[in-house]
Amino acid sequence: MSVIATQTICPICSAAASHAWSKSGYDLMECTSCSHLFCECGQASDYVQTTYSDAYFQNGGGGYDDYLEHQDILFAQGKKYAARLGGHVQPGRVLDVGAAAGFLLKGFVDGGWDGVGIEPNPAMARHANEFPGVHVHTGTLEEASYLKPKSFDAATFIQVISHLRRPTDGLNRIHQLLRDDGLLLIETWNRAGWTARALGKHWHQYNPPSVLHWYTPKHLTSILNRCGFQVIDRGRPTKWISVGNGASLLRHSMRESTVGRIATSPLSLVPKSLKAPYFLDDVFWLIAKKIDA
Repeated sequence: MSVIATQTICPICSAAASHAWSKSGYDLMECTSCSHLFCECGQASDYVQTTYSDAYFQNGGGGYDDYLEHQDILFAQGKKYAARLGGHVQPGRVLDVGAAAGFLLKGFVDGGWDGVGIEPNPAMARHANEFPGVHVHTGTLEEASYLKPKSFDAATFIQVISHLRRPTDGLNRIHQLLRDDGLLLIETWNRAGWTARALGKHWHQYNPPSVLHWYTPKHLTSILNRCGFQVIDRGRPTKWISVGNGASLLRHSMRESTVGRIATSPLSLVPKSLKAPYFLDDVFWLIAKKIDA
């Protein structure tokens, strides 16, 4: 009896995908039609619970060295994004998907927004709800049937869309939840930037299983158009990071390379709490307006 191989299908355009390379034991696939790069390792039913457990936020590696130490940085970043959205629409009700401990959402609340969040990690959601004016539900966007259509003026996917198992499903759901002409703010990594291209397979965001999708600004714009959004603003964020978390990600991404392990070993001598501007070109943001799908 012959065995028929299962063909990998692109989650964006449903065309066939071919093997690009492997990282950390996971296969990265590239669509033969739209060139979307993705990993299918997030399809298990317990993927979210196991990947974004408490260890993801505390033990470094593919996650954070200590997420709670990023409070001040993320407060400030949330305020900046609140002001940027406020340049296009009056502050109203905002939904933050992947709210974690609520730091970004607190920045939006301080900027005059009514903040609601969704976060799959229960401990992080509990921490978020300690902030006045911040309301974070435990769970995923797919499970949030309690959210009503056209009930938000804006939504955010800040470092989230690369983690979604089915990105177009998430975008379609946000389209339903936004009011007419509502705005979606996305921040994510740019695999077309010189940093990603220079580091190649050792780029720190080629990091399955927590990261499942890798975008370029052009391709993400095309995906948004397909899901009923029109990009109205874009740019590169001015942001700060903790040296500890950056060093942890670099060591994790380069652990399979002997040269990489040697090159990153001195980073352990740098104080983790030290903050530095993130100057690389491998991150971007987009603001998209809801239009008819």
